[in-house]
Amino acid sequence: MLSGTGADAPQFSRVGPSIDAPLSKEAGTYLSTGNLPENDNCCIQGSAQWSVAIAQTSNLLATADPARQDSEGNTPLCLAAQAGDLTQAQQLIHMGADVHHVNLDGDNALTLAATGGHLTFIKWLDSHCPQPVNHENYYGDTALTLAARHGHQPLAQWLVSRDASVTHLNDQLKDALAEAVANGHQALATWLAFQDTDLRRVYPDGNNLFLHAVRAGHQGMAQWLEDSGVDSQQINESGDNALTLAARHGHHQLLAWLLGKNPAGIHQICRNGDSLLLIAARQGHCQTVELLVQNGADKSLVNYAGSSVLTLAAASSESLSLWLCNVGTDIHQIELSGNNAFTLAAQSGFFQLMQTLERLGINIHQVNHNNDNAFTLVARQGSLPWCQWLADKGINIHQVNHQHHNAVTLAALAGSQLLLQWLCVEDMDWQQIPKTLVPGETGPGDIGQDSFNAAILAASAGHFTEAQWLMQHGLSIHQRDYHNRNAVIQAVALGQLDAVKWFTTQGILPDHFPHRLPDRYKNKQHNAVSLAARLGHLHILQWLHQNGGSLDDQDDERILLIMAARRGDLPMTRWLCQQGADMGRLDNRKKASTLSVAVSCGHLRLSQWLVGQGAEDIPDAEGNDALMLAAKGGHNAIFRWLIRSESLDDRKANELLLRALRSGHRSLAVWLCL
Repeated sequence: MLSGTGADAPQFSRVGPSIDAPLSKEAGTYLSTGNLPENDNCCIQGSAQWSVAIAQTSNLLATADPARQDSEGNTPLCLAAQAGDLTQAQQLIHMGADVHHVNLDGDNALTLAATGGHLTFIKWLDSHCPQPVNHENYYGDTALTLAARHGHQPLAQWLVSRDASVTHLNDQLKDALAEAVANGHQALATWLAFQDTDLRRVYPDGNNLFLHAVRAGHQGMAQWLEDSGVDSQQINESGDNALTLAARHGHHQLLAWLLGKNPAGIHQICRNGDSLLLIAARQGHCQTVELLVQNGADKSLVNYAGSSVLTLAAASSESLSLWLCNVGTDIHQIELSGNNAFTLAAQSGFFQLMQTLERLGINIHQVNHNNDNAFTLVARQGSLPWCQWLADKGINIHQVNHQHHNAVTLAALAGSQLLLQWLCVEDMDWQQIPKTLVPGETGPGDIGQDSFNAAILAASAGHFTEAQWLMQHGLSIHQRDYHNRNAVIQAVALGQLDAVKWFTTQGILPDHFPHRLPDRYKNKQHNAVSLAARLGHLHILQWLHQNGGSLDDQDDERILLIMAARRGDLPMTRWLCQQGADMGRLDNRKKASTLSVAVSCGHLRLSQWLVGQGAEDIPDAEGNDALMLAAKGGHNAIFRWLIRSESLDDRKANELLLRALRSGHRSLAVWLCL
């Protein structure tokens, strides 16, 4: 069984064929509560708020258990290192704190202190408890790349004097110099340029230092690099050059400088057919679009999706769209999706733009490929004044889209009682039932099967007042859908616990034995408890469980555990395990364990928790162990965490390298080569 901790290297007892690896030494234990973060992206180390919290509690560190870990795997010594609190660190080390401990992100005391630029702390640590100066966390960062990212020049200089590698690449394929350039630290970048670093270097993703500077909008840095001989015409693997990056990120002053050096570049076309003007319009960068138009950019160009500068702006910025209308931009372009600028403005809620376009003569009756017109798009937002304005303009208010939604069902979903009351006198179909696609059928033309009426839709979205009003006008919340599911199922599907409770107060109880679908759809039909578990709505699942709910007889904890692992849902996984789910049982189809699924989907925190709970590294049906799955998926952080317990021979290393290359994961392949 596993004997490691979530913060230390995983220690597997292998099942099935594998390469033997020696067990690594334990570095600590989990919190006695077993608390872990709620998601896979909750690292807040280095933030100002975190530093303040550390400083406020630093007086408690000396009396803390030096081996105790928080939800990020940080011991009190880690927190002292983050805060640069040397006094507390000295006391903790005297109490026996493990100076080599790494947290759940692979950071040790050195990298944690380097993030904050705590040079005095690091010097003392180096003289009393030396740490490997090139230690990498699970994201490939060393103390030097972290110091360079945050502009800590004295620390960076000291680290280089201690033989820190200036050419090491992190998972973003940046070395210390690239980090300094990308974050605008020109003095540090200048110093690093003289430390055997090639300014003209092209990184594995095709970026060079000039592109890093342009992407971040550092014009002075870009000028210095160009003067130093760095190629300003570099194109990266995504097809971006300096002009497209400046346009995409809205650096209009930098873009003006670049166009001054290369005026013809204003007409370049990207791989998807976007011009610089279309790139800027898609992001809603008003000043950048104005600059490009004033410099002669062609306003009539459309990309491969049929999008024009106005249709892209109509989905991103109303002020930009209005400006484009005032400078004579073509307003009549229709995208391949069937939308014109008017329907896109309606979808975005840009009502002033709708008025302007209508005054300029655009087709206000346009229907897109989902069969939505402007009225259904505005009704979806619940706006009574603009629905009335559209009705006065002669728009079809009885439009029904391909999902069989009309204005009533859309207003119910939006929770707009005023709009519903107005529709009441417009001879609308109150009994309209939207459709849901039959499982397995995804075509836009599929009619689907009956779903729920407007009252149930309103209540399921938490709009209880509107639901009661609709009930008073003849709609029943006891209606069942085509699959014989009741309203509670709809509320569960939307993750609305308040709606589930409200339906129960109306006498509608969660289904426990719903009508079965035909055999080929048997895995698509579940009761409320199983549906909540499958969709990850833990709060609903717990409430249903507390009120006597049980899993559907075709479901079991194994299936739900695998699904939770796929989502990286740690709270759900923990709850299911507390209910007795066996994390060692395998998925019937792929013969994958819970750990294998978590690793293959790239969920570091969940993988660490499973290892800490004793999960075994069981190869899947294709013989892939956890390390191979991490390489196949390009999950660098998980790979680094796993490999700390591996002793790789050349054959295994080459196999992992080939897997990473075949899957197109360049940064992991580069790391393996180095």
